Amino acid sequence: MRRTISIFLISFLVYTFSWVVVYSLGINKTLIQSEDTYPALYLPVSIVEKGTFYLEDYCQFLACGGPENRKPFYLVELDGHYLSFFPVGASILALPVYFLPLKLGLVVNSFNIAVLGRISAALMVSGSVVFVYLLLREFLEERPSFALALVYAFGSCSFGLSSQSLWQHAPSQLMLSLALYFLVLGQKNPSLARWAGLFLSIATLSRYTNAVSVIILSIFYLWRFGIREFFKYAALGLAPLGLFLLYHFHYFGSFGNQGYAGQIFKYWLGPFPSGFLGGWISPSKGILVYSPIFIFSLLGGWLFLRKKSEVREGLFGWIFALVIIYSLVVGKWVHWFGGWAFGYRMMVDMTPYLAFLWIPLVRSSWWEKVKKWFWVTVVWSVGIQLMGIGFYNGSWHRLYDQGYVDQSWLWSLKDSEMVYYVRKIMGKILDTGY
Repeated sequence: MRRTISIFLISFLVYTFSWVVVYSLGINKTLIQSEDTYPALYLPVSIVEKGTFYLEDYCQFLACGGPENRKPFYLVELDGHYLSFFPVGASILALPVYFLPLKLGLVVNSFNIAVLGRISAALMVSGSVVFVYLLLREFLEERPSFALALVYAFGSCSFGLSSQSLWQHAPSQLMLSLALYFLVLGQKNPSLARWAGLFLSIATLSRYTNAVSVIILSIFYLWRFGIREFFKYAALGLAPLGLFLLYHFHYFGSFGNQGYAGQIFKYWLGPFPSGFLGGWISPSKGILVYSPIFIFSLLGGWLFLRKKSEVREGLFGWIFALVIIYSLVVGKWVHWFGGWAFGYRMMVDMTPYLAFLWIPLVRSSWWEKVKKWFWVTVVWSVGIQLMGIGFYNGSWHRLYDQGYVDQSWLWSLKDSEMVYYVRKIMGKILDTGY
């Protein structure tokens, strides 16, 4: 219990105070990482203060009532009301953070709401670090579990991206790590495994691409536990789905009216194999470029499949397949690179699974051969995340982003996001004003 509390506090405090330090020193004055997060930030305010999901009372912050009366891309206008274009799971899970400050009279302004959003995201991602640690402890000793959980916390875009603003990814990571943890516990006690259905449902309603996890892990669940247990698992998943349907039909009337849900089948236009490969190795958006620690996750999956690891639990093979299939799916999305965001936004949901796949490697004879290289990649990965905390403000996108039609900018090494930040650091050191 002491270790569990420690890892939560370390994660939360570093996520929070790293931003406070760079903001206070004027190194990075970015309050909100992306306009994509605007609806999620203000929905809890509307729910607490107005008891509704409508957002028009906060147009001064959401730019939905300007002189040209243009509707921003992140809002849906319907019957004279404004609603979130994106899923609302992150906002609902953030309500405990918003509720008391708002009820005590906190002034609603862009700074205060951005801080509440950052605290909410940091809490959720720190929760995912805890459950990654508990997953590792099911197979490894305490010290390596603790160390690897911290590697997940600070060597992945959990640090530079999902813990820093109220993206959909924070609740996604928390719920997927919870679901995986209960599936692992269920190998000894099947009555615990069924709770994975609840967490997978919430994960999917927070971020729709998690339907890939639902499909694959539901097949695994049926294969592993049988039809009778599967019905119990499915029943737990139906409760959040029922609330989701009530929200949709009350506010939108049909799925076609609700931004993301209405367009989910229209934009699978990503070029293959460029989108798939880009999610892994693009100089500006590749998960193995920003977090090469996950090269060892792929190695762990390969070792498991080749039966070169001590672990024999079949779930590892399913998770390995899930990660590959997920990357193929999001690689077909028109914005497989994640739009204006730091690093590999579209793949950050997979990071709890990738941390889980370290286990077959650590439990194999290969670990001693590659361990020193793993820690070299840890230094690289954490360094990249610190650059994101210190300097990400969207300026690289303003200079180089050419959209999804011409994607050559995503493959440029010379003008990549990381090289750009290195130049900014050198400019600060040399005081060139870059």
